[in-house]
Amino acid sequence: MNFKKNKFAFSSNAKDIKYANALASQLLMPSLVVKQTLISVIENENLDSNHLSQDDIELITSKASKQLGVSYGALDYRIKNLQLFETGN
Repeated sequence: MNFKKNKFAFSSNAKDIKYANALASQLLMPSLVVKQTLISVIENENLDSNHLSQDDIELITSKASKQLGVSYGALDYRIKNLQLFETGN
């Protein structure tokens, strides 16, 4: 078999990859689902949502990623993209 190469089928362009990752995270982890899951974990862990340490955020992200069935890194990226936790930066 001889397949024609479609230059649009696979792109290594960083901009295309970033867009594809953002789209995938939006489809796999809609913002409402992410927010509801994070709130659930915060409540289950009896944490004060107004005073979360970095360790608390890591615990919340770890537990929520398991509940959502995604990697820690994927959820961490999505949380940062949605700007759900204030940071000292």
